Amino acid sequence: MLCHGCPQKCLNAVNLKEMVGWFHYETPFCKEDNGVRLQHVTLVSNCFKLRRCHLHAHPTKALTGVDCSSAHLVKPRVSTEIAFYFSMIRNLKIILIVAITTVGLTARAHQESADESLSLSDTQRQTRLSHAHELLGKYYKGSSVQSGERVNKINSKIYLWTLERLPKKYKKQYKKIAQAVIDQGAKYQFDPVFLLSVIQNESKFDPNRLGSLDEIGLMQIRPSTAKWITEKFDLKFKGDASLHDPIENIKIGAAYMNYLRNRFDSHAQLYISAYNMGKRNVDHALKNNVWPKDYANAVMRFYIDFYSEIRDAQHKVKAVKFAAI
Repeated sequence: MLCHGCPQKCLNAVNLKEMVGWFHYETPFCKEDNGVRLQHVTLVSNCFKLRRCHLHAHPTKALTGVDCSSAHLVKPRVSTEIAFYFSMIRNLKIILIVAITTVGLTARAHQESADESLSLSDTQRQTRLSHAHELLGKYYKGSSVQSGERVNKINSKIYLWTLERLPKKYKKQYKKIAQAVIDQGAKYQFDPVFLLSVIQNESKFDPNRLGSLDEIGLMQIRPSTAKWITEKFDLKFKGDASLHDPIENIKIGAAYMNYLRNRFDSHAQLYISAYNMGKRNVDHALKNNVWPKDYANAVMRFYIDFYSEIRDAQHKVKAVKFAAI
C-alpha cells in the first residue's frame, strides 16, 4: 500500500472492514482528530482485495494509522445502467442456450418417434404379407391379395371399410372399432383385412347380430366359448354384455381364432373352418378324410374382395397417370 505526501512517515497499516461487492468509499473532508483524508478506496467484486488507496496526510500532524470505519457509501463509479445492460446480455445468452438445447432435444425426439413409427409400420406390413401367404399358399402369386405388397399402410382402408359397413347407430364408434381390428391383428399376427373378412361373413358388421345357436355380436361368439377363451387368455369377461360390446367382441374373437390357429398348426383351411364348426368337428371330419372348406371359402372370398378393391384403385391411378402423359 502506498502513502503519498506524508512529511513524517508512511502508514504501516490500514484497517478496513471486510466488504462485499464492487463499491467506492470516501471519508468526509479532512477531520482534525486524525488529520487524514481518504480520497477513495476501490474494492474488487468477489475478490475482497484492496486494489488502490491514495492517502494524503495533513501537513501538520504525523499519522500512525487510518481508521476507515467512518467511510460512507457513495454512488458506484460504474454506471448502474451499464451494469443492468451487462446483466441483461448475460441473461439473454442463458435463454438462448436453453432455447437451442430445447429445440435440439425436441427435433431428436421427433426423429426418434418417426423412426419408431416407420419401424412399426414395416413390421405390420411384413406380418400382414406373411399371413396372406399363409392363407393363400400357392394361390398367393398373381392374386389380388398380392397387390397389397405395394401398400405400406393399410390402416386408412381399415377405417374406411369399417365406417362404410357399420350400422348408422355405430358409425360414431368406427374409429375405435377399426383400431381394435388393427390392434388385435398386430397382437396375434393376423392380417387385419382377414379379421374384417371374418366379421363381414359372420355378422355383416352388425354388433347386435344374434345367431341361431346363441352367437352374439360382430364375430358371432357363443357365451360359453367366450367364457372359456377369456379365462385361457386372461381377458375381461362380463357375460353377454362383453359380447355386445364391439371392442370386447373383437378381442375375444381374435383370441379364439389365434387359439385355433395354434391348434391346427397354422393350416388356414382348418382353423378358419374350426371357428365356425368347432375344433372337435374338424377333427372328426379329418378322421373321415373330409377336409371342411365351405366356411373357409366364404371368408376367403370376402378377403379377396377387399384386396380387389385396393387393386382396382391402383389400376385407376395408373390409368390417370398414363392419360396425363
